Amino acid sequence: MKLIAACLIKIAGTAMILEVEQMVEPKLHKLRSILEREGLDAAVITNPSNIQYFTGVSVGGSILVTPVDGSSQLLVPPLEYHRAMRLSRLRDLEIRPYYKYNLKGFEAPGLIRKGVYEALETVVEELGAKRIGSDLSASPAAHAERVKARLGNRLEKDIAEEIARERSVKDPDEIEAMRNAARVAEKALSKAIGELKEGISELELAGLIEYYMRMNGAEEYAFPIIVAFSENAAYPHATPSGRKLRRGDLVLVDLGARINGYCSDMTRTIVFGEPARRTRQIYEAVVEAVEEGINAIRPGKTGSEVDSHSRRILEKYGLSKYFIHALGHGVGVDVHEAPRLSPGSKDTLKEGMIVTVEPGVYVPGLLGIRVEDMVLVRQEGSEVLTSLQRIWVV
Repeated sequence: MKLIAACLIKIAGTAMILEVEQMVEPKLHKLRSILEREGLDAAVITNPSNIQYFTGVSVGGSILVTPVDGSSQLLVPPLEYHRAMRLSRLRDLEIRPYYKYNLKGFEAPGLIRKGVYEALETVVEELGAKRIGSDLSASPAAHAERVKARLGNRLEKDIAEEIARERSVKDPDEIEAMRNAARVAEKALSKAIGELKEGISELELAGLIEYYMRMNGAEEYAFPIIVAFSENAAYPHATPSGRKLRRGDLVLVDLGARINGYCSDMTRTIVFGEPARRTRQIYEAVVEAVEEGINAIRPGKTGSEVDSHSRRILEKYGLSKYFIHALGHGVGVDVHEAPRLSPGSKDTLKEGMIVTVEPGVYVPGLLGIRVEDMVLVRQEGSEVLTSLQRIWVV
């Protein structure tokens, strides 16, 4: 029996390896296409999410260098070297450790005995790259300045926006990962809401949801879970507190899971007990705004056009002044990506993008109601990837 289990694990592990390889191999081709279009010799990628997108590897202290032709090199510190080697499934990616100080006994192919910025300069010189594209505008300023100090005028163009555009349109494998992430989050929320009772705190409910996400296979949560009861829900980015649940409260939960490095994002507002008449009216108006926004999604629409469809619904009910944020955003490796659905957004929707639609009404000191779905842009319109009921009374 143990032998059979071991074989199954080995087979499952092999399947995962193949899945990761299929997921990330084409992404480096996309990066090289950007370099070709811009007439650049190489790319220096420093933003961790971009590195994960292109390589499938997410480890601290890494920098990716990709020539327009030839193998890419990922610089990593020694403590992350073996994990990076295990995570990497790309044929044309070389993992190169760097360290400035003497670590007796540590040896690895391609080792560079320098600090990270000096190691980066060494790799660039080895490649003979004279015209470099980077994503430094998407990295912390201090980090970017140190890279600039080393590479100087070889840094010819910032390609962060070009990368963001590439990331905004999802491949089938990315879409599947996000479907799975949505299912995991939904199972967790359904299970946790089934355990609602008077006296449970926002913190306790947030902990339950995270526990059930992990139990259902989430690598981690996509962002810190928001749980807010009634008056606390009037803060769109509320943090869970010791506030205890009372009969008649609203329970706003904003959650997302991460699967294969990709995020989901969903919000539901649950009524714990019989809602007041005005509460139900607001709730139904928010749901109508969600549906109107989703119906407006199709290729060619701008972010501002979609936003305006939902915003007009809340205006019809005299609630637009309580809708104090953008309608939605793209989701992928990061929970907030391009495009943006907001007033004034000129981002144009394309087939394969995944966006949120999340109108909300926030009345200070009284209540907050938000309902959020994750939506895939299809050629013929849209497909909702989240499936839990929008009006939820327990």
